[in-house]
Amino acid sequence: MTEQPERIWLQHPDDADPEYGQMWCRDKVWPNDVDEGEPTPYVRADIYDALVKERDEWKARAQQFQGERADLADKLHGTPCAEIRWQHERDALAADKAELLAALERLAGAKAIKGVRELVAGWNGENLPEGPYTERHPSRLGATLPKTNCGAVYELDEVMQEAHALLARHAAPAKGDRDA
Repeated sequence: MTEQPERIWLQHPDDADPEYGQMWCRDKVWPNDVDEGEPTPYVRADIYDALVKERDEWKARAQQFQGERADLADKLHGTPCAEIRWQHERDALAADKAELLAALERLAGAKAIKGVRELVAGWNGENLPEGPYTERHPSRLGATLPKTNCGAVYELDEVMQEAHALLARHAAPAKGDRDA
């Protein structure tokens, strides 16, 4: 029984013999001159599979060592990487929160919105000395709220009152919210 070669070389197709076609050899015997192309090396499948398996094992070990290295660096420097990432995320969220609150404040303070509040307060009798009516103005007119523009105005007023309440809550942060 002959030993199977670990690698063979297949002659470049441009240099193939017209009668026999491409030749292969255990050793790299081509190119014979500068005009010939490089042969193609082939490795036995069992060797290739073993190399792929070994490569994958080394990759897994490298990832494991990288994680262990990060843990050791955290212990050495006293600042965990995850905490640094969380701090960046907190900073980004705080910036987003500030931007959203500023936009909400501009919207809630718009002149048109103030006019809606005054209109609804008048409808409800909120500005009368005897106080607000027990029911909304449109219902006394026999109108169905969702089918009228009044319903949309009431909804806008309610949303804006909620926005003002939210802004008031965030104007004076609680003790635990000062760092956020």
